[in-house]
Amino acid sequence: MQEALTNAARHANTKKLKVLAGFDEQAHEFILIVENDGVASSAAVNPSLGLTGIRERMAILQGHVVWAIEEDRFMLRCHIPVVEVNHAP
Repeated sequence: MQEALTNAARHANTKKLKVLAGFDEQAHEFILIVENDGVASSAAVNPSLGLTGIRERMAILQGHVVWAIEEDRFMLRCHIPVVEVNHAP
């Protein structure tokens, strides 16, 4: 999340930024969404060191990240699998 917020501050002329986080029980994964309104719809996403670093961190956690520009919004979505741990003796 920190890198996504840093990227928004560096690369976007954003006025609104949303951060959503939650657990998807059916998929057994934690989902983090960071969205901002500071990009042009015609802009291309060229992965910076920040986005590349996020992708590498998600791979280490066996997760994945996707990003897209929709209208004037940049959306980053991280999916991190959560493994059930049984602590029974």
